[in-house]
Amino acid sequence: MGQMAEAGLPGLVRLGGVMLPLVGRARVYVCGITPYDVTHLGHAAAFVWADTLARVLRAGGAEVIMCRNVTDVDDVLLAAADRAGEPYDRFAAIQQFYFDRDMAALGVAQPAVQPRAHAYIGQVIALAAGLLERGMAYQRGGQVYFRGAAVAGRAVPDQETALRLADEYGDDPGDRRKDNPLDVAVWRASRAGQPGWASPWGSGRPGWHWMSSAPRWTCWPEGPICGSRITRIRRAWLRRSPG
Repeated sequence: MGQMAEAGLPGLVRLGGVMLPLVGRARVYVCGITPYDVTHLGHAAAFVWADTLARVLRAGGAEVIMCRNVTDVDDVLLAAADRAGEPYDRFAAIQQFYFDRDMAALGVAQPAVQPRAHAYIGQVIALAAGLLERGMAYQRGGQVYFRGAAVAGRAVPDQETALRLADEYGDDPGDRRKDNPLDVAVWRASRAGQPGWASPWGSGRPGWHWMSSAPRWTCWPEGPICGSRITRIRRAWLRRSPG
């Protein structure tokens, strides 16, 4: 490694049995938590792994910028806060404190950037408007839906499995306002008593997936960047546990 650096060549690191060159800055986006419950082993597995990746990259000479979002506006969080009799934002802040404490106990470093969903409402609205303009989404009943059937078909060819997963991940395939059960809400209309922000489609809040997508493009210190230059670590496999 040292000889390669002296020769002006990029360092190498072995990931998944493959030797990869370390060139320039590594931007790593990690899907963070919805702070509505206690930290569990799934969190530990995902975030310890991501922290280890960052350490390996730094040891190889790369500059690493870690971004880990916080989904602090979501239906499961609103329901948990209601059960606890707490305002949702206060409840989320308390759960976030416990999570940060647990990560510190595991030796997981704080990310360089930690965007919270409620601070990226404008970016989600812009994303929804862009999808509508391109015909990739449609608006109905104060909600904006992304046309997701083709994407789901490429990821999960079996329709029955795709519908089961959509239901498991909170995408509400039974919503009768959708053109297709596998379409996904980019923007959700807010009912009375729910947090909501003004939008061209009425008061509402971001859909679950898009609270991660919008910060992904815009949260970096140097400004918006192309997705091909980001390594994204997903936690979809952890959704069976509170997350």
